[in-house]
Amino acid sequence: MTILGGSLDQILMPLVCLATFLIKTRDPFGASVALWWTAESCMDIAPYIDDARAMDLMLLGGVTGKETDGHDWNNLLTLLSWLEYDHRLAHLAYNFGILLMLASFAWGGVAGTIPLLAQRAASEGCEGAGRPFFLLAERAR
Repeated sequence: MTILGGSLDQILMPLVCLATFLIKTRDPFGASVALWWTAESCMDIAPYIDDARAMDLMLLGGVTGKETDGHDWNNLLTLLSWLEYDHRLAHLAYNFGILLMLASFAWGGVAGTIPLLAQRAASEGCEGAGRPFFLLAERAR
C-alpha cells in the first residue's frame, strides 16, 4: 500500500464518492461528477508514471526521484519488471482518463436532463410524467 500511497488514494477517493452517490444517495448526476473526478485523477497520475525511468519530476518533499530512493512508480514498475513500459502505461492512463471524462460528460448530461424533462411533462399534465420511459412503453402494450 505504501508503494502506491498517493496514486492509489488519488484514484480510490473519487471511486468511493462515485459508489456513495450511486448506492447510498442514488444521485446519478453526483456520480457523474465523481466519475469526472476519477478521470481527472487518472490523467493527473500519468506524468508520474511517465517519469518512472527519468525520475526528473519534483516530488512532494522538494526533491526529484534521482535525489532519493526513486519514487512510487519507479519502485512499482521496477518490482513488476515493467519499467521499460513507463511511457506506454502513462499514455494508457491518460487516454483512459480522457475516455472516462467523455463518459462522465455524457452521463451527467443525461442525468441532468431527464429530471428536467420529467418535471416539464408533469407540469403540462402528461400521463405517466415522472416515470421512467421504459415503464411507459411497457404500459402502452
